[in-house]
Amino acid sequence: MIQLRNVEKFYETGAGRTYVLRRVNLDVREGEFVSVMGPSGSGKTTLLSILGMLDSAFGGEYFFTDKAVHKLSHKERAALHKRYIGFVFQSYHLIDSLTVRENLEVPLSYRDMKRAESEALVADALDRFQIVGKKDLFPNQLSGGQQQLVAVARAVIHNPKLLLADGEPPLRPGTRDHGAVQAAQRRRHDHHPGHTLRDECVLRQPRRPTLRRLGRRRGAGGRGDVTFDV
Repeated sequence: MIQLRNVEKFYETGAGRTYVLRRVNLDVREGEFVSVMGPSGSGKTTLLSILGMLDSAFGGEYFFTDKAVHKLSHKERAALHKRYIGFVFQSYHLIDSLTVRENLEVPLSYRDMKRAESEALVADALDRFQIVGKKDLFPNQLSGGQQQLVAVARAVIHNPKLLLADGEPPLRPGTRDHGAVQAAQRRRHDHHPGHTLRDECVLRQPRRPTLRRLGRRRGAGGRGDVTFDV
């Protein structure tokens, strides 16, 4: 589903070229749940931005479902992102001028669907995430935990093939050992028993040391090699 081949990202500075990512090779199959771990500044968010097609200024090759992303135009990448990718941002990135319900409608507005279908999906998401009572509130009227729920609901409302979470938020009360993203997947399965993770992928950057370490960064002076073995 995802293939990266010698992907690199660097910035030119007065001291020379500083690499954020260097020779990254990654293979992720459909249905896998992957955590990318490393110290602050090691390039985790940059990697997720590239995978989410939000950053096109990189070297190397990126294949997503056999499509050569590195060769696509900006318009083609944007269309691919809107159709197949859900992204939970570290700071949520809810639109302040829109209500909870309107924020959930945003990813659906990019798709060719009838108004009634869109409204049904929003109503289902509000119910599944238990935020029906918050639907007419604006983000600044919500607690941090409620903003987190809205952000995750917005990311999964259109059933993306790839779900990316930048910085898994802290555990929510009542979810036990599940973070928001895991809880979202569990809720989706509870409401759609025939739907499993076999046809999608979840990739996240955790704040806590969970799952296995997949990447390592070595070197000094701003230059390092990041390798992945998934």
